[in-house]
This record gives sequence, structure tokens and C-alpha cells, in this order.
Amino acid sequence: TIMIKKKTSQNYKVVKNDNGDKVIISKAQSGDYLYFNPNNDSDKGNIYSFCKNRGIVYQDLLNLSKNIEISHEDSNHISASKNKSIDEFQEFQTINKDNILAIRRNIDDELQNYSNVKKDDKNNMLIPSFAISNNMITQIGYTSYLTNPITKDKNGNDYAKPIKQLCYGNKGLEILKSPNLSKIDSIKTVVITESIIDSISYAKIHKLDPNTTLLCGTNGQVTKAHKEVLEWINNKTKETQYILGFDNDDKGIQYDRQIKQVIPQAQIKKSVFKDFNDDLIM
Repeated sequence: TIMIKKKTSQNYKVVKNDNGDKVIISKAQSGDYLYFNPNNDSDKGNIYSFCKNRGIVYQDLLNLSKNIEISHEDSNHISASKNKSIDEFQEFQTINKDNILAIRRNIDDELQNYSNVKKDDKNNMLIPSFAISNNMITQIGYTSYLTNPITKDKNGNDYAKPIKQLCYGNKGLEILKSPNLSKIDSIKTVVITESIIDSISYAKIHKLDPNTTLLCGTNGQVTKAHKEVLEWINNKTKETQYILGFDNDDKGIQYDRQIKQVIPQAQIKKSVFKDFNDDLIM
């Protein structure tokens, strides 16, 4: 019997049998289901790989699907995926001023004011993401802002909308701060937008002091994890100005309402164009 355990999230299913064989299943953009073994990096792939690695005829496995029991209880973390992504992030180099994406978005100079921005071997910009764990803000993954967006799937078919970011580990709130900002009660301004690039742009447009400014990005959505981090920060700060700079569209209005549920005093600022990076470039 295969049981889907409680360490399951919306995007991943943790599957374990009575013999201790455990894998994590996710659904790819193409619609295919893929798996990986958190205890064995070479044990991963699709259902055919799963069967081949275990000496199983895949038709037999499909015939046993009636024995699968599913629990819809969520967990905040999948430790293996989270820890692997954090280790990867620490190994990447610090981003430099000549990053192509940063230059293209006109944030190359402003970006230097904030710490912990990395780059990979493809010169993508990497931003750490965070959640609340044990009443502390803890890194749980990172977002890769792609220098060259992905426009086609593995079969060569065009995506309806190019993929501009990829998330690694667990999704959380993207946060940047100055290396000189060491105490939470020193924060005077918190900027929250859909993309960390928009927060950086807002800071540049309004000439915010990086030593007292916290930049946040929600990566195009507002989740429970985002609200928990922002609520935690709000409870720890005094006389701090909160700026909501979500996109100038219907979704942006929806995100404004969601964040104001946990930070009622937050001020809504709308860009002239779609977002604040568009404003900066124009």
C-alpha cells in the first residue's frame, strides 16, 4: 500500500510505503508528474524511471492505484528540498554591477545597496525567500530572475506567457536589506511589491535610505507565508512606514486588500504605468 503522508503541501506530495521507501511527487509545467527521492539524488524522473529503479512493471503499478490513500493536510516545509536550495544559494557568487538583467531593468546601481543578492552561471539574479519558523524569519529557498525568459516547453511549444522566474526550495517572501541594517527596530520603511525588482525600482525612484529600508517581493501572489512574515515584522517595529506598491491592475488591488488585512496602516502607492520598474525605465 502507498500512502500520501501529512508532510504534503499544495505543490508536492510526499509518498511513503511500509518499507520506508519515500519519494516526493510534483507536477511539471508540461502537466507530467515527476518524482525525486530526498535520500538519493540519482533516484528521480517520471513513472518509468520510478519503476525501472525498483524493478517494477509500470502497468502493475498503475493497476494498484486503487490502494492509494490521499491526505490533504498541508505542511509548511519539505526539508530536503528546502535545505538543498539553501546550500545551493550559499555557493553562488555575489552579483556584480555588470549583471545584464540588472542593467536592462535600470537597477544595477541601486542593487549594490542591498546584500545577499547572488548570480548563477547563467547570470540570472537570485533573491532569497523567507518564512516564519520557530518564531524567526528563516530562509526557505530562493527565486531565480531569468536573464533570458523561458518561452517554450520541452516539446518546443510556445508558452502562453514566458516564464520569467523560477522558484527553488519552498516559496516564501523575497527580502533584501542593506548590510548596515542589523536591527529590526532600525527599519523605517518596508516596501512590498509583486516583484523584488519593483521594490528596488521604487526605492531608487524615491531615493529611499537603504540603511533603514526593507525591500520585499511576493513573486506575483500573496500567500499565508507572506502574511505571516509581514505580520511578524509589523509586530516588531514601531513608527515604520509600510508601502504597498503592487501592480496597477485588478490583481494589484486584490493584493492590496490582502496585505492590509495584516497591516491596516499600510499605504497604497500605484505606479503610473503597470509597475514601478516600468515607471523607472520610462
